[in-house]
Amino acid sequence: MTLLFFWYFYEHLKPLFPRKHFLKFMKNSKFIKSLTLLTAHKIASFVHYLQCFYPNEEISLKVMNYLSDTTAQFSNLEGLDFPETFLQKIYTQAQDPKSRHKQLHNTFSDLHRWLKEYIMLERIRKNDWLNDVVWLQVLDENNWSEQYEKKANAFFESTQKAPLKSTQNMLKQWAAAYHQYNQLVKSSALANLKTFDASYHSLNQISALLKVKMENERTSFLKIAPQLETPLQKPEDLPLFKLYESLLKLNTTELEEDFNILEENMLNLKDYIDLDEMHNVLRFMKNYAIGQVRKDNNMNYYQRKIHNLNKIGVQNGIFKESASITPTEFLGILNVACALEDFDWAKDFIRDLTTKIREADREITSQIAQIQLAVSIKLYPQALDLINAMGLEGASHENQLFVRLTKIRCMYELGYEHEFLDEYIQKYKIHLTLRKSTPKNKSNEGALNAIKIIKMLIDRKKDKATIQQLIESKNDLHLRAWLKKKVADYKKR
Repeated sequence: MTLLFFWYFYEHLKPLFPRKHFLKFMKNSKFIKSLTLLTAHKIASFVHYLQCFYPNEEISLKVMNYLSDTTAQFSNLEGLDFPETFLQKIYTQAQDPKSRHKQLHNTFSDLHRWLKEYIMLERIRKNDWLNDVVWLQVLDENNWSEQYEKKANAFFESTQKAPLKSTQNMLKQWAAAYHQYNQLVKSSALANLKTFDASYHSLNQISALLKVKMENERTSFLKIAPQLETPLQKPEDLPLFKLYESLLKLNTTELEEDFNILEENMLNLKDYIDLDEMHNVLRFMKNYAIGQVRKDNNMNYYQRKIHNLNKIGVQNGIFKESASITPTEFLGILNVACALEDFDWAKDFIRDLTTKIREADREITSQIAQIQLAVSIKLYPQALDLINAMGLEGASHENQLFVRLTKIRCMYELGYEHEFLDEYIQKYKIHLTLRKSTPKNKSNEGALNAIKIIKMLIDRKKDKATIQQLIESKNDLHLRAWLKKKVADYKKR
């Protein structure tokens, strides 16, 4: 009963002494504490920063100007105060001291956020390695791949010239090694194993050095206070570690059993890992499954696995950010959905995820996706109309290959006259073999091989077994699945 009385007494008398609580708030304010650590020159510079970047924040500027004019008081928090007359002038809508103090608290919150922003920018202005790290992060987040690759290479090479003589520059070397590794993975440049291993060894050395240094510090500390020792968490207990450990096992063994274990771990642990990490693990899993499909190892089974992984990724929002999905990945996901005739999901995927493609690639990728879907549903006239309506100026070589081969496929399915189809095929073949600007690569080989087999199907001079054998013998072959279906119904003249 006594406690209840004191609580009631305190709550009802507290409004009568707002000044006492206000001064306590002032003393404990994060913003004021931060401000006391700055020189008068820094505070004046911060005021100038606010005037330049937040000129419309009149109340905040008035508060900051008042604080700037009374800088001498900052060494003594007890002496810092805001007269009620001053607060009444700037918070004209507030009816009582308590309301004004609350509004001042909100102003301090804004000023503290802007102060951190100002100090960060001041730090970045210093010409040192942190600038490089921040800029690399910006390049990476904005998908400026070419600049990111060049900058990461240059930064990493500069750190390798200086031996790791102390732990003071470990963060710099770690950041350089990480971004070098990251750009190599993103640019699919892992064929250069020497470059990759350099960043791998650097990260390993820094981790080992930091670990042994911290173990020394911890051992010394425990000699003084052994009762404060706490059990260390094992890396094996971390969800992300478990996931990458099972991924490494799959990469090493390439066994279906390990693929299934990894898939189970992914489903169980997906709520405990970042979306970027989930995206990365799914990429490895899909690469394994794609490899099995190319080997014709239970093709339909692994296609369904890939499709299921794609669904998991989309459902969990790994492509929620702008420019988070590349045209190649977008069309690859769509291709598997169409191959399994999951057309409703494919339509929803195009509708929902097209906006997540980089704006420069969005229109051409969307057009190709609609063509791909129409062909898969066997709406060949619609697909042909879409092809004829689109322009290929500025389109990548891969996209041009797809569109022109798909046009040949549609013309074949629609029963175009032999001479007309043959003429188009011949023109396209000459374009691939003679045009100097066309890169000679596996895609060209795959297209030329597909054209050769389509010609055989049109001419109907070769027997079925010969064409089937040719399809199986070609490592690089576009339209392989479709050509297999066509040759199954093929009859020699």
